[in-house]
Parts: sequence; structure tokens; C-alpha cells
Amino acid sequence: MATAKKFLKGFANLNVFTDVQDEVEAYGLLSEDSRYALTGAVSCTVTDNKTAAAISGDDDPNWYTENVWATTDLEVTVHEMDLNTLSEMLGLGGTGEDDVLEEGALDETHTFALTFSALKSDMGYRLYRYHSCQLMSYSVSHKTRASSTEAQDYVLKIQARPRRIDGKIRATKDVAKGEALTWLESIDKLPATPGV
Repeated sequence: MATAKKFLKGFANLNVFTDVQDEVEAYGLLSEDSRYALTGAVSCTVTDNKTAAAISGDDDPNWYTENVWATTDLEVTVHEMDLNTLSEMLGLGGTGEDDVLEEGALDETHTFALTFSALKSDMGYRLYRYHSCQLMSYSVSHKTRASSTEAQDYVLKIQARPRRIDGKIRATKDVAKGEALTWLESIDKLPATPGV
């Protein structure tokens, strides 16, 4: 009997949590209403940046090899980008009453958390959390309506870094078909409160 193939074939349920505390002594949301759903998710390319450092001993040049995971680069493409959400991801505090996003050379990068799902071939989901992210840059290409019928997608270049409290970068969880995806709607609170 053939074994069922298990592979990923979808990308959806993209959320950012913009009001995140990422300190050595504590990690978690500072405001419960800081989750923004990014609609129109198209793709997400993930690149783990790891380096190997060899330590020699006993005349063996590879006596011990240490693998250091520095960061992860994510290139996320979305069809839609609300200006207020973009402002919150950049750490600019929203667009305000005038609905204008003001950006400048002296803006500092802002920390946020990111969650999303990938559909599995068995119709369950693989869920991902990136604990400490920064939006390094974004781009959008404009074309006249006469030259293209495609959406003018936003490409977000995001860097995920180790969480300061424990060095974790990513959490991954599988859920079966029909299970709720509520894991994507929250992030960890550390240190954990006993009994909660």
C-alpha cells in the first residue's frame, strides 16, 4: 500500500503583532489589540542564515562543528497593504486622523511578531510564528492600467532575529484538518505566568 504524500501547498492567514515587548527579562504583547491581518497573501520565501564554525582537536580539523543561526530573511508578497498597518509595522504609530504615512531617513526599525499558515496536502495546516521581526524594506511597482491587469503587489523584506529572552527565532506547529487556527492569533508571553 502506497504511503500518502505529505507536502505543503498553500500560504494564508498572515498576521502581524506590532506592539511587542522583546527584552532580556520579558517577551509578549504590550497591547492585546495590536494584531493586524494582512489580506491577499501571495507568497513567502524563507531563508535561514546559518554559519558553521569548526573547532579542531586531536589532529582532526572537524573535531567539533557548531552551527550558528543568526537570522532568517522572509520575503513576503501581499496584494493589499493598508497604510495604517504599514505604519504600525514600521513603528511610526499609525497614520493618525489625516490618514497620511510619513516616512523619513531617521526612522528607527520596529520589532513585531509574524504568524502564518501553510496548507498541507492532507488538508491540515502547518502553522508558523516568528517571534521578533523587523521590516527592513518594502517595495511596490506601479504600472498603468493599460499595460497590466495584475495587482500592484507589495513585497515586504522582513528579518526575523532571535528573541532576546531565550534566543528562539521560529515556532512551528501542525494541526489536523478541521482544527481551529487560534494558535496564529496570539504570541507567547514569557516568562510564563504559572497556572495560565
